[in-house]
Amino acid sequence: MERADLINDKRSKTGTDRAANSDFLGPIIEKWLSKINRSDAENILNKNGVPVGPVYTAEDVFQSEQVKSRKLLVDIEDPKVGKYQFTRGPVMLSESPEIETNPAPDLGQHTYEILSSLLGYDEEKIRSLVDSKCVTINS
Repeated sequence: MERADLINDKRSKTGTDRAANSDFLGPIIEKWLSKINRSDAENILNKNGVPVGPVYTAEDVFQSEQVKSRKLLVDIEDPKVGKYQFTRGPVMLSESPEIETNPAPDLGQHTYEILSSLLGYDEEKIRSLVDSKCVTINS
C-alpha cells in the first residue's frame, strides 16, 4: 500500500483497532485496491502475511479452473428450462455418497407433503390454507 504512516498509527495497530476505525481505514484501502487488479492485490496481501482470497462473481465461479478441477460444477436437467450448470458444495468426503442433484421444485410441488406429513395438518386445515390462498399446492 506504500503507507508507512499506518504502521505506527494507533488506529491500525491491532485487529480490534482496525475494526473500530473502519471509517478511517476503509477509504484508504479502497483507494489502494482501485489502483490494482484482484490477482495482484491477492498476491501482495498473501506475500505480506494477510490471509486473503478473491470474492468471485457468478461468472468468475463458472470460469474458475479451481472450481472445474474440483468438479464443483454439475449439470442439472430441468423439464421446464432444459439443461443448466449449477455449483455443488465444496466439501466432498471420500466415503460419503454423492448428493443427488435435482432441479428446483415448482411452486407448491411439496406443499401437501410438508403440511400433511411433516406438520401433521389434516385435509380440512390444508384445504382452508389453499382456499385462503396462503399456500399453493401443485401436484
